[in-house]
Amino acid sequence: MGLTAAEWKQVSAAGVELLGDDWVALGRGRKINVWRVPVDWWAQYIYHENSSSGRFVAWGCLLAKPMSYSQTGDSGYNLSRISRVAKRDVYRSMIDVHDPEALVNFSSFVETDNFTEERNLDRGLAISEEKFNGWCERGKGHPYYGNTRQLLVMRRVLTGSRSLPDLIADLRWVVEDEHLANRNEKSAVFYPALLAALEAADRPAMEELLLDMRRENLVELGVPDEYVTDVTVPEPKVAW
Repeated sequence: MGLTAAEWKQVSAAGVELLGDDWVALGRGRKINVWRVPVDWWAQYIYHENSSSGRFVAWGCLLAKPMSYSQTGDSGYNLSRISRVAKRDVYRSMIDVHDPEALVNFSSFVETDNFTEERNLDRGLAISEEKFNGWCERGKGHPYYGNTRQLLVMRRVLTGSRSLPDLIADLRWVVEDEHLANRNEKSAVFYPALLAALEAADRPAMEELLLDMRRENLVELGVPDEYVTDVTVPEPKVAW
């Protein structure tokens, strides 16, 4: 059975105490989220699913792009996914949502198994490339669409991992996607504008778009400035 708003407030507060200084509970009522802070280019939090079962869910997103409004964001975990990858006793230690220790176990598992690497720009890029290459090697062509395609391409753009002509081709691939909107209307404006900046070889305009999108996302997520760290767009791995 799920938690009431008051119960979730108590569990999240106790969980944060156990997790330590890198975690904070933000929000009110059922919308309290347990955030890992400070937030840089990657945002991640744990929330309590508002349902009869009321399971814990981990949400994560790259802030340089319009956010994914799916249950787990760009890359996160719910207990169904964990049940497929964790040992039975580990999985069972995360089930009781009334127990702050279960929240700690869940948070620690997704941090170790997923978010530590997803949060790192270079490792996150490598993960996306590995997943994409795996699909291609299995003869599925170019299966990525919607947010999955956007995450791969935006990791390439943010890190400058490819030549300018290749990045332009990548952005065209995103803009031409019939799933471009992906339930976020910002995508239909952001990606064509980013493509135009790359086609003009205007790196300052590109950086401004990425930083502005991050700021917009942070405002929408309601993260106070005290939990946000300053960032810059990394120097490109492949010079323009």
